[in-house]
Amino acid sequence: MKGIFYCVKCHKVATIRHKCNPLSYVSITRNMRFIVDTMNDLGLELMSAVSYVENIDRSFSHKLELELEFRYEYNEAILQAMPDGWNWYKFSVKDGKVWLSGLRYIEEYVWTGAETVTDRLNHIIKEFENYLGTRDTQATKSILMLMGS
Repeated sequence: MKGIFYCVKCHKVATIRHKCNPLSYVSITRNMRFIVDTMNDLGLELMSAVSYVENIDRSFSHKLELELEFRYEYNEAILQAMPDGWNWYKFSVKDGKVWLSGLRYIEEYVWTGAETVTDRLNHIIKEFENYLGTRDTQATKSILMLMGS
């Protein structure tokens, strides 16, 4: 999927003429837009939210990967009991001086004819969107404030 810059402030694609602060831009694939908006509503700032599909060895196997990179390092306790397959990870920038966190989902999907690869990817995204819909916005923001995130 082709990536775009999306503005979380005005909920539009950020073109070269876009007037909002560039810090409100998130690099996304279009199918991740709702996740970006919901994360932003929860107070969790993202740098990117992308999905990838990669064919493995020209077969019916595909690697599905969804990745959310946060603008800051967040504690894993913020989002508990995520759907199966989603995992936290941490990474450093600036030679280990700044740590950030993210969420990643990776699956090897074998197409059997019942569900297309795109349908499977959309199902994973929808499942995560439903999970985010169960999160209490005010409680999450309060926890972030108490943790100093």
